Amino acid sequence: MHLNQSGPNTDFTPGWLGNYFTKLMKPNESNTISKKMKAPKNAIPSAQPNIKVVLEEFIHHQHHLINLLQIAKRANLDYISIPTSLSRFISLKLGDTFRFFIAHEQRHFVQIESVLNIFNQTLKAAA
Repeated sequence: MHLNQSGPNTDFTPGWLGNYFTKLMKPNESNTISKKMKAPKNAIPSAQPNIKVVLEEFIHHQHHLINLLQIAKRANLDYISIPTSLSRFISLKLGDTFRFFIAHEQRHFVQIESVLNIFNQTLKAAA
């Protein structure tokens, strides 16, 4: 179904499964990650990534996400169902899919911040 055929809704109600997955993924209130998760094999980055390519791809994905969020303003976030990578039988509401994806990005930014802190401490110790 096309997004515009569902009509927008003013209030989104998370589903129990989407809420569960989002809470698992989201960093806690102290901006730390309490539950470690293994990345799927197809999502493990190269040991020697091309930083320029990775950043360009990241920026491209951020623009794509913004476009999808703009389109979703005109959709019913409760009605549209998105299949998950877990199983073709498990799907989430569109709103839950966005919540999970954003929690996943927040998690990565906590990890990035942690790596930068370690890097800065190493630089200070070497000085």
